[in-house]
Amino acid sequence: MNRPPEIPDITVEESEWGVLLTSRFPSGRLYITQHGLPNILCFRERDRDHLAWRVPVDDDNHASFQLDVTHILGRRRRRSLQEPPQSEDRQTRPLAD
Repeated sequence: MNRPPEIPDITVEESEWGVLLTSRFPSGRLYITQHGLPNILCFRERDRDHLAWRVPVDDDNHASFQLDVTHILGRRRRRSLQEPPQSEDRQTRPLAD
């Protein structure tokens, strides 16, 4: 799309487990980001929820983890519930030796 960017009105407040950042756009869109202290990020996109965090491994390294939950609605949802799940072949590696 070739439209001018919207400039949101942003508010930040402390929450029970970190910082809550709220962006309100002129179009009415609301974008909420939660930062869990010291190392968690949580936000919602149109079709998914996103959670990411980091865990220290040692003084110089950390492991990153991310969880995305995709919301499938309507015909796509009905179709996906009828199809058998497909496995994914992913290579994993240990955090430390």
